Amino acid sequence: RVGGWVRSNRVDGVLFEDGPRSLRVAGNGPATLELISELGIAGMIVPASLKSNVRYLWLNGKRQALPSNFATMLTNELTPDLALGVIREPFKKKGPLEDESLHSFFARRFGFFFADKLVTALANGIWAGDARKLSVLSCMKPLHDMEAR
Repeated sequence: RVGGWVRSNRVDGVLFEDGPRSLRVAGNGPATLELISELGIAGMIVPASLKSNVRYLWLNGKRQALPSNFATMLTNELTPDLALGVIREPFKKKGPLEDESLHSFFARRFGFFFADKLVTALANGIWAGDARKLSVLSCMKPLHDMEAR
């Protein structure tokens, strides 16, 4: 089915939006877990499989796993390009104090490979949006604030 879990249902004139059945316990997670407990549905939580820790990108005509730990970094084809951006990052100057796009922020901090390949996929996957149009201040305020210090 196109759309996976995402769908809309109208019941008795009320529109219900269904989405992925997952939650992150980081950020507002404690409040979410408290609500789950209050609703008495904590027993319905199923932990994610460890297989879900592996993330993939479609690059150069094939599926490529992102490095997820030190061991996979040593053998991953993406490591040289990613490492170069990460190594240079501490030496980058602060950007504009005003807002900028996610793509602009990450291209400036980590390089175009990082922004073009990783951040665009991240923006598509999390916000279903264009990294060149999404605001770093809205989507990743802690990173924006950290750079401003």
